[in-house]
Amino acid sequence: MKIAVNGGHTPTSPGAGMYLDEVACDRAIKDALVAELRARGHEVADCTADDWMAYPLELNTQVSRANASGAELGISIHLNAGGGTGTEVLYHPASAGGWGQQVAQDVSAAVASRLGLPNRGAKQRSDLWWLNGTSMTAVLVEVCFVDHRADEAAYNAVGPAAIAFAIADAVVGGSAGATPAPEPAPVPAVPDIRYRVRAGGVWLPEMVDRTDTGGSGDTYAGNGQPIEYLAMDFPGWYQVCTEKSGWLPKVYAYNPDDLENGCAGDGSPIKYVRCYYETQDPDSTGWLRIRYAVANVGCGFFAEMEDLTDLSGYGDDAAGNGGTISAFYAYLVRA
Repeated sequence: MKIAVNGGHTPTSPGAGMYLDEVACDRAIKDALVAELRARGHEVADCTADDWMAYPLELNTQVSRANASGAELGISIHLNAGGGTGTEVLYHPASAGGWGQQVAQDVSAAVASRLGLPNRGAKQRSDLWWLNGTSMTAVLVEVCFVDHRADEAAYNAVGPAAIAFAIADAVVGGSAGATPAPEPAPVPAVPDIRYRVRAGGVWLPEMVDRTDTGGSGDTYAGNGQPIEYLAMDFPGWYQVCTEKSGWLPKVYAYNPDDLENGCAGDGSPIKYVRCYYETQDPDSTGWLRIRYAVANVGCGFFAEMEDLTDLSGYGDDAAGNGGTISAFYAYLVRA
């Protein structure tokens, strides 16, 4: 069988990213899948767009290269985003009840099983050019979510070669040899952190990394009003500078009910934020740092801080510019 394969997006037209980088991961899976399918005796056209191509050229190029290849099946590799978890595979409604839907079901089940993540299944989409514009039966594989810690850990534990092997098994069967050698020992998942902000006299729902536990879908804490208090749960300390009092003492506790010792703030608008992570067990987790950013009322986010280092290179040791902060987010990374 002749199969067209591509890795979604390009470095110039990047996809999703947070704990995993979509372009880097889908390229690694794509390369392994092309090699595996060829090893099983199938003709494969790599239809991935060139790195310099921006949207929509990159997408049009993938489709035109696939159509020119004369392939019977097209497979596009992507990673998902939006706060969910697990594997899903998209197919065009015209393939409902046919081969395209079957391929989507089989691939989703195989990849989810290999990763140990939920199988979100085969889903119809009529708005994607890879599915609309290709002349062959086509599917789009959403391997896992870039913004979920469990998915990050599963991807790092299993590795791209084993994911590609699972896709090949589902699509063509007929393994050319033994299961790929195990990937190196998995790196433990980066821990989550929890935090809340109070704005307008009300504590907003708790955030876990960049996921709102209140279900709003927001990736930050804030409701557009000035933030008056910040409470954070992680090993280390955090500190705020307020309109009323300037810099307040460092806080090491997390208790939104204790405005004196369990959170940072004095009820007036917060102007700057500092955070510092103290790694507890580097042999187990590696050395960790906290990344965080703030946005002022009516404005976008400033550059991220990593502990007390401004990643934009300006040399600041705190997040903010002296304006009134209305949004905040934080998550952990390896040093």
